[in-house]
Amino acid sequence: MSALDALGLDPDQEAVACAGDGPTLVIAGAGTGKTRALVGRVAALLERGVAPDRILLLTFTHRAAQRMLRAVHDLGLPAADGVVGGTFHSVAYQLLDRHPEAIGFPGGFRVMDADEDRADFLALAREHGFELRAAERLHQVASLCVNARLELEAALARRAPHLLPRVEAARALMRHAMHRRAERGLMSFDDLLLWLASLLESDLPLARALRARFEHVLVDEYQDTNALQSAIVFQLAAGSGQLVAVGDDAQAIYGFRGADVAHLLTFTHHLPHARVLTLTRNYRSTAPILALANASIAHNALRFDKTLRAVRPEPGVDPIVALCATPEVEATFVAERVEAMIAQGASPHHIAILYRNHRQSRLVQEALTRLGIGVQTRSPLGVLQHPGARLAVDLLQLALRPGDLALRQRILGAIPHVTPRQLDRALQAAAQAPSLPHALTDLRLRKHLPAEAHHALDRHADHRTHHPPGPPPPPRGGP
Repeated sequence: MSALDALGLDPDQEAVACAGDGPTLVIAGAGTGKTRALVGRVAALLERGVAPDRILLLTFTHRAAQRMLRAVHDLGLPAADGVVGGTFHSVAYQLLDRHPEAIGFPGGFRVMDADEDRADFLALAREHGFELRAAERLHQVASLCVNARLELEAALARRAPHLLPRVEAARALMRHAMHRRAERGLMSFDDLLLWLASLLESDLPLARALRARFEHVLVDEYQDTNALQSAIVFQLAAGSGQLVAVGDDAQAIYGFRGADVAHLLTFTHHLPHARVLTLTRNYRSTAPILALANASIAHNALRFDKTLRAVRPEPGVDPIVALCATPEVEATFVAERVEAMIAQGASPHHIAILYRNHRQSRLVQEALTRLGIGVQTRSPLGVLQHPGARLAVDLLQLALRPGDLALRQRILGAIPHVTPRQLDRALQAAAQAPSLPHALTDLRLRKHLPAEAHHALDRHADHRTHHPPGPPPPPRGGP
């Protein structure tokens, strides 16, 4: 039995997996097995002899990328692990890190985390005369300029019209921030995509090689692409024309981040010869839930025509739609529903509350507490966002990049009572640590630090989650 046959695809998924050459748009409703269909596509390509490193899988979250690559690995094909895949940002890093000199970073570069990037921008904004609230907004506007490929005036009009009178000062700030990052060999997350797009749109030999490198480009959640990501996709697929984009116009919810569902809706305008396939067999929800979803989606003004069909045989429970006037009313409604379910015999451990934004959790927790109902929340933070892991990563990175003054300053601020000389000695020990936890607890590191600093290291190491030469010219598309 072939790896493709072993996946047990339904007819719609098999049509995606076995589609012929040329661009393909797959409209995949929620719960219709789009990941399985994409993995099936990879299996079909590998089985017909396509080299794995000529296949690129792009998606939006680290978790989704890991799940998809794990599914490819589980195909059991000898070449499966050679498939290139990841988030847009991780793939951009892989492509740029091999040839940093091509984009003006002869000594390589380091990617700043979100907090470091924000703090650096706000500090620079103060030097340019912007108070904190305006600086925070300009940081968001700068990101929108890059990701939506907007002129600064248009981005300000959309997100901060009150700052339009200071447009030239804002432009100077954003250009200064970009140049300063480049001078120090640093990139923000936005810079990763900006520099990659700039490179791909150039006529440099490396750009031509990258455009020709991938024979097949497969993109998941295409409705979430912004203008910059869409441009990167089309450039990477330009050499072969073999592009498969999978998405759902009814699940486009990231407009606030610069995503634009128009890239999905206009896919066939840009590629008129593209085939369009649809996945409508839903394996996740019961028929009553899908009936509500279909009725809601039918009112969308711009959409692809599809009707989700339930595969699950059980009839299910009718969903309830509640229109609440305020977030407080909504939280109270949810809490009272939970109270009623518990009174009817439901176990609190079998009740889950999902919310769109973690900021909503406070109101829900308060409403439940007023009714005497305990609640456990899961932290939205990834492990590397917590202080201990961040300090460990910083120590290891500085051991590799001892000239990174921004990292040095951040570490000195995180570990009090440490002198630069003591830090240098500790860095040599950190570089020999076998793992990230060891980087904080290893005695070889600690013996170079004063006793007062050990307490700070212990706080970081014990931190628990709720659950587990002159700057190069800025790339085109910047502020």
